[in-house]
Amino acid sequence: MGKAVTHADDFGASAGVNAAIIRSIEEGCVRSVSLLANGAAFDEAVRYLHARPDIAVTLHLNLIEGRPLAAHPDGLLIAANGRLNSTFSGLFLAWCRRGKAQDRLFTEIQREFAAQAAVFSQAFGHTRPLRLDSHGHVHAIPLVWRALLTAPYPGTIAYVRVPQEPFHLPPTMRDLSHAAGANIAKHLVLNRLAPALRRALRARSIPSNRFLVGVLHTRRMTPDAVLAGLAAADRAAEANTDRDQPVEVLVHPGGARADEQDLWRDEPSFWAFYSSPDRNVELATTLSPRLRTAFL
Repeated sequence: MGKAVTHADDFGASAGVNAAIIRSIEEGCVRSVSLLANGAAFDEAVRYLHARPDIAVTLHLNLIEGRPLAAHPDGLLIAANGRLNSTFSGLFLAWCRRGKAQDRLFTEIQREFAAQAAVFSQAFGHTRPLRLDSHGHVHAIPLVWRALLTAPYPGTIAYVRVPQEPFHLPPTMRDLSHAAGANIAKHLVLNRLAPALRRALRARSIPSNRFLVGVLHTRRMTPDAVLAGLAAADRAAEANTDRDQPVEVLVHPGGARADEQDLWRDEPSFWAFYSSPDRNVELATTLSPRLRTAFL
């Protein structure tokens, strides 16, 4: 198996999410996290990470949930309740259109990304490089990655995730039924978009991951699914990938507590995601002795 790292998204979303991710680090194989600068438990996550300099930290740029960190006079990224409400499909369609509306949206995305990076930089100073990915992989869309690469950050970009995943058959029929539908559709779209992002990063000498494993089996990253994805990454032709960069194995082990539902009062789909039993499945995966042996 080539170089690989298990990575947990959504650190900082809530105290409950944080607790589960911390357990996936302390007792499991997670050694890299993505941090939500606008998350309700951002400060708590930062305190933990200051005590764990061995854990890699990526800023999880966010256009899709929670409160914005910048002012948006045109309101193109926010709902009537003042919260971020972009979607992957909405941003994709905005990229397909041309005109002044797209230009205004591009500026708002830059402004929001810069504000989130400023909060990240203020929290860590020079102790952490500016590594970037995005909530919902929206930065795979050219409109968004162009804004990501040109926003005025307090430092230089040290890394950007490329959500490119080699196709692989799931290990069991149950996993096949789970991967069918939306996961396969998103896998195909992301793989179609990823090469342009990778070329843009190479042109700027910005490092990225070799592959991402975790789109086809989002919400059900079992140990079998992880190992099948890693085997596919090892088999994949690597002529157009960075051989010295790791495969990111993406998991979402953080489950919100029942008393945190009000955090997503106006965002029921996100509450359903964070409180889903799937979070326990993925937490158990990070604690699996099979994966601890493979990764640690």
